[in-house]
Amino acid sequence: MRLFQESIVYKKQQLQGPGSLKNCFQKISSDSASDNYFVEYVRKFPSTFQTFQEYFGFDDVTGKAMPLYKEANEYIDKFFQASEICCQKEVFEKIIKISQTGKWDADAVNYLRHKIKGVRQ
Repeated sequence: MRLFQESIVYKKQQLQGPGSLKNCFQKISSDSASDNYFVEYVRKFPSTFQTFQEYFGFDDVTGKAMPLYKEANEYIDKFFQASEICCQKEVFEKIIKISQTGKWDADAVNYLRHKIKGVRQ
């Protein structure tokens, strides 16, 4: 039980604390966003499908949205924008890693898939 609780605390820190994905998103959404903020954002963006789901997905079994479900499209758009600003290779590597084990649904996960298809064309 303790390990499970520690895991929950760790995930909350990844999403909300200083240096978190959410914090990085706020920085790159500001008018004074620098390339360094985009690099940090790409580093914090999920690297696996499982983590992507934990941030942006929807749990069909419990009927609960994950913490960033409602804002997922904005986060994904900024992720792809980063590929144009600073870190194309890193963004594409993460896209490939996420895609390798993905199960595509009609939500944020599908929006990412749609964006990936746009890159290929």
